[in-house]
Amino acid sequence: MLNSLEDTKDNELPLVSMISVFYNRGYCVEESVKSMIDQTYSNLEIILVDDKSTDNTLQELKKFEYDPRVKVITHPNMGFTRSIKKAIEETANGEYIAVHGSGDISFKRRIEKQYLCLKNKQGFSVCGCLHNNLDITGKKVLDSHTFSFDVVKKIHFLNATPFTHGTAMFKTIDYKCLGGYDDFFEICQDWDLWLRFIKNGYGICYINDLLYSRVEREGSISNSSDVKNFRYGELIRKIHFEGEKGSKLKASFIRKKNSTLTKSEVNIYRHQKSLQAIRLYLSGLDKSYYETIALLRSYGGGLYRFRFFILILRMAVLIGVEKIYVLRILRKLKNLKNFSKKN
Repeated sequence: MLNSLEDTKDNELPLVSMISVFYNRGYCVEESVKSMIDQTYSNLEIILVDDKSTDNTLQELKKFEYDPRVKVITHPNMGFTRSIKKAIEETANGEYIAVHGSGDISFKRRIEKQYLCLKNKQGFSVCGCLHNNLDITGKKVLDSHTFSFDVVKKIHFLNATPFTHGTAMFKTIDYKCLGGYDDFFEICQDWDLWLRFIKNGYGICYINDLLYSRVEREGSISNSSDVKNFRYGELIRKIHFEGEKGSKLKASFIRKKNSTLTKSEVNIYRHQKSLQAIRLYLSGLDKSYYETIALLRSYGGGLYRFRFFILILRMAVLIGVEKIYVLRILRKLKNLKNFSKKN
């Protein structure tokens, strides 16, 4: 079993294509891209995609073209899923694809360790890893997204993905056998892809080493309360866990108005978004106490327990309890609930 690349020559290593898609994030390009360039894994190509940003993102990305491994591409705005799919199919040459979230930080040995993991584990095509979440400044650690198993199974995807999309590395040939990302999914595209890997017999492994930092960003899709985003998640659950026919569900999804939810879906949506509102309040991400209360009220449905909970949190903060500690406790409880099942 190979545990290090110290005695491995550069020409003996397979090429890894590391891809990051940016849209209007010129302010965080430098540190994020530098973390890609500083990888210890040497045989690397770095593909930086500008999805027709309206700020200075493209100019900031082009500053890194001095490195011969870097390729900067731009195209008319098409969204994240189509952008990364296009980059893989038309630009990437690697035997492996490593995703990197725009504005996030990959630790120096991330690609090296993920390559070794996939090389040493037979029958595995995807590798995720432990990450932490940083506040909007990128300086303070808010919490860590932990997962306690080294093999990721279907059941672990029931309520959420066990690893954030930006930590994923996978074998290109197996990805192409599956048809790649389904560009129907504007979000949750990774959730759908990983479940298709598992369905077709390709294993997913996980490294419990901290190799990545995800930075909270204003306006990010993962922090959105949009009903349409919620419905994508429900669609994936119905296809992959309830066995409903994907093509029929997708057609229905398109026909429905974004606001059309069943009664049970409305209750799930209110619950999830109330928890999200509380998390954003604790993260200090543009939500004050009063804004959070207003947001909870806007969801309706008599969610008094969440308003009571946020009031308790407010009182705790006023007497000196740091919000970050409460956030970490909530994260641990969430991980236990979502990812404690072994089978």
